[in-house]
Amino acid sequence: MLSSVASYERIDHHTNELCCKPIGSSITDEAVSENSGNCRSQVSLLIHQLENQIRAQEAAEPEKDAKSLTDLVSEIHSVLGLDHGLGDDPEKLKLVRDAMESYSLETGDWIHHANYSGGGYTRNLVDSGNGKFNLLLLVWRPNSVSPIHDHSGSHCMLKMLKGNLVEEIYREGESGSELSDDSDDKLKLTKSSSVLPNQVAYINDKIGYHRMVNPGQEFAVSLHLYSPPFDVCKVFKKETGDSHTSNCNTYYSK
Repeated sequence: MLSSVASYERIDHHTNELCCKPIGSSITDEAVSENSGNCRSQVSLLIHQLENQIRAQEAAEPEKDAKSLTDLVSEIHSVLGLDHGLGDDPEKLKLVRDAMESYSLETGDWIHHANYSGGGYTRNLVDSGNGKFNLLLLVWRPNSVSPIHDHSGSHCMLKMLKGNLVEEIYREGESGSELSDDSDDKLKLTKSSSVLPNQVAYINDKIGYHRMVNPGQEFAVSLHLYSPPFDVCKVFKKETGDSHTSNCNTYYSK
């Protein structure tokens, strides 16, 4: 497993300096420099892919009683009410996870939130929540990886919508992990697992820090619920454990 993880180090990191801020809010010569042509072609590719999916969804007969994204948002609001988050009640955590799991990808309505602005990934705001949660849709470029980061004490729940991501969980000086990591790195890889379409994953800072990898040759799309929302997070260097603060309150669409 570590050999495959090491291969992720060769994935292009030049646009992934920040954990949460969208990488390049627009495709400009200044922002993209020598990679501008490549980024533009990637944007065109994604638009083409999404247009094809929209046509396919429009041609397909909708699944009876399929839960739409609007239904999911309404259900989350119903569970959490006006002033609750995932940390307030374990039962609410379970109910929100059940809602995320039952959201039907066959509706295809997530496609209309899937904007890509270049760089490693783009964050799109789906719903601003009740002040104690928000819902984001992330579009991941092929062969991209986020930095190792925390969640500022927040709960993070994600559902895979398209493609798959590999979640790597790290802890400082961890022993007895699921993986054998004999490196001198300060942060040790304790778990690596794929998140496949329709699957839901969950993490908080007590579990560890994580980074997400799109190892595939196609764009991946994931739906993230954060509770409570946070404006900054810490980004870590695996080798030293050193961290710096990154902004997490900027989105491509609102």
